[in-house]
Amino acid sequence: MESNAELDLDSYATLDEYEVIPRPQELIKTQQLSTSAKEKYAAKESSLRKKLLQKQKELLSFKEKFLTKDGKKSTARVKSRSSPLSAPKASGRTKNFQEIEQKFDSYVQGAKKSLKKGSPRPEASKSTKEDPEKVKPSQSKDDISKQELQLLKSMEEVAETAQERYDVLNARDSFLRLNESKKGETKVKKVSGTCPDMCPEKERYSRIAKNCLAIFETKMAFDSMGSSKDVDHRYMVKEYSRSSADQQEPLPHELRPVSVLKFTMDYLICNIIDRKNTNISIADWYDFIWNRTRSIRKDITQQQLCDVECVDILEKCARFHILCAELLSEEDTATFDPKINNENLTKCLQTLKHMYHDLQTKGIQCPNEAEFRAYDILLSLTEGETLR
Repeated sequence: MESNAELDLDSYATLDEYEVIPRPQELIKTQQLSTSAKEKYAAKESSLRKKLLQKQKELLSFKEKFLTKDGKKSTARVKSRSSPLSAPKASGRTKNFQEIEQKFDSYVQGAKKSLKKGSPRPEASKSTKEDPEKVKPSQSKDDISKQELQLLKSMEEVAETAQERYDVLNARDSFLRLNESKKGETKVKKVSGTCPDMCPEKERYSRIAKNCLAIFETKMAFDSMGSSKDVDHRYMVKEYSRSSADQQEPLPHELRPVSVLKFTMDYLICNIIDRKNTNISIADWYDFIWNRTRSIRKDITQQQLCDVECVDILEKCARFHILCAELLSEEDTATFDPKINNENLTKCLQTLKHMYHDLQTKGIQCPNEAEFRAYDILLSLTEGETLR
């Protein structure tokens, strides 16, 4: 191997030949600022650490003082809690709690029975009075809210006047709604009515308390010799109420089934419509029947009913509006408004049209379908696309 050649130092440039590039002043300033900021940050950290140490020392001193002053008292409290003298108090509380639970169960059972029978106030069952030990608590103490206890107390109260009876029934309904809300069911269920009367009990007492009664709901309407304006529960018919956003969903005992709806419609036709020529004014006569037939139609829509009996009821409602359009055509608009009458007639015919279609899919043919479809065509003759 040959030896390495010696380096020729003269061939390389010296340091003096390189040009020195000066740094800009802005970089120098930023570096100086960064060093000053670091120093300030370190000073702040040191001051904060000192403050934290001082606070820790203060807390330790406070704890020591507290233990020296109240140490004896705290130990005495612990001993008093563990003493056997507190046992009878706890047993008394448990007994009171068991009594409350037994009463609550009896009220719930009585409410269920009263809903089946139609009575406004739940009564305590005999089994709870005779054998209180056999009754098992259905709910714990945490589940029983203050609102439920207040409602149960109001349901216990004796009701003599119409307002007091309404308050009891209102408490019952709110109690039932609370129990339904506890279940947490968000799905909308189909409600089937269970009200056996033409007017629900709660509405009767509320209208009596507010004195919102029609002439046909008093004894004077059916007693030619009498002049008393006392209410008769047999003649009261459910009033129409407008649906609003704040209105709660109706309970089953607030809605009437198909049999009761048919009975109320027959009652209106046989006992009220024939009284047009009596001493009662035509305006009161028309308003009463129109309002009550609207409430019948509302109950049908709320329960989503669709059968032959409902079709019969709606056909009677439509015939009433057709009759009024001919009989009351010469009356003033204050007593009879033909536009409102036609609107209600068209609503009846539209619901009938949907029911005819639904029943046809089931293979059921209604005998009066052609007649009422012809009425629908006659009402819409003025429209351009009726006969197309």
